[in-house]
Amino acid sequence: MRSIADITAILDQQKPDPNLIARRQRAAAAEPPANATGNDLAQFYFQRAQARADLGRAAEAIADADRAAENVARPARLAYIIDQFIVGQNVVNGEAIKSLRVLTDPARSFAAAPVNIRLSMLRQAGRVLIIQGDLAAAEANLKTMETVLAEARSTASAENLELFGSQWQANLDYARANYFYFASRDWKEAEAAFAKAESGFQETVKQHPRWPANAVQSLSTLQLVIAQLAAFQGWTKLEQGRLTEAEVDARRALLGTVSAVGKYHSATAHTCRALAILLGDQGRHEEAEKLLRVTIDILRTVGFPEDSDPLVIASADVANQLRLQGRWSEAAAMYAEIDTVIKDWPPLRAGRLQTDVGRILTLYKTGNVAAGLAASASSVETQRARFGTDNFYGSSGNRVGDWGDHRARKACG
Repeated sequence: MRSIADITAILDQQKPDPNLIARRQRAAAAEPPANATGNDLAQFYFQRAQARADLGRAAEAIADADRAAENVARPARLAYIIDQFIVGQNVVNGEAIKSLRVLTDPARSFAAAPVNIRLSMLRQAGRVLIIQGDLAAAEANLKTMETVLAEARSTASAENLELFGSQWQANLDYARANYFYFASRDWKEAEAAFAKAESGFQETVKQHPRWPANAVQSLSTLQLVIAQLAAFQGWTKLEQGRLTEAEVDARRALLGTVSAVGKYHSATAHTCRALAILLGDQGRHEEAEKLLRVTIDILRTVGFPEDSDPLVIASADVANQLRLQGRWSEAAAMYAEIDTVIKDWPPLRAGRLQTDVGRILTLYKTGNVAAGLAASASSVETQRARFGTDNFYGSSGNRVGDWGDHRARKACG
């Protein structure tokens, strides 16, 4: 079995840059310049939005980006960059419906956007439609992408085809892969499509030095997309039971992210956590715990608030890995710390963590039977509130409650 010593050695070599973090914090706290209007004001709000996103302040970042969108001139390159940022942040923040409103807003003039931007936006729209469960619309979106790509190929100059054609095709392949993975759950087709998309973006990176200076996507952004595609290939192989191959892809994703943006970046924390979860699925709980603690260290060093979703979720992952090692009292202590951190969260948001099966098991195992029963009962209400009583998930909440009663009886002898 392969060790993660090589991964941790690479991560340990990198130290935080206090100057970079301080610059982000100053940018996040900046006030709008006096008398700024139009694109100047839009540029300010967008830069502050990026700084706040880098610090894990998602809601503030979205609010700033919305202000930028209100002030920017359209149609223009800056407007499209802002819109893409808003879409991505809303998806990360669990607000897919808000992303869809942006993507379908005729006032944003996406139909007039350059082909690479239009295809990228359509790809993001397809992912959001799948999240929303509208598979028919997601399929129609794919056909729209095919039409846009065919028209672009038929009218583009030979030079533009060489410079951008690989990215155009890669966006379509990525969209197809998302459909296979998230909608039809066809793991082999998804794996092939993700691999094809990665190959297309690799070719795009080769062409990037020849792109115009005002190109929308930076080199590091393209490298992060490649890392995402490697990670997705790992998940498709995990679903097929090919654990060793899945780990290879997860490692590629993490190392590619570190190469693109360094250790102390939220994207690195994300891919670090992804590898940790995969290791946990292999029963390598100590190694998973170690990488999850690295994830937490990255997020805290970067400046994420203690009650931010990524930091809280990573902490819950650590507690779960402790539980799976039989370290019940340590797991209970960590779950208790999480409860304190999220005490001011809205009930539905907090309920996703407080009704987690691992937490409930830990409560029973450490003698907190009454709290375990309360969490089991709350899980039923959380599922019903999120999905309704007629939905599978809402009705399955009843089974969680029954399971909790059974565990309580066992705990009480």
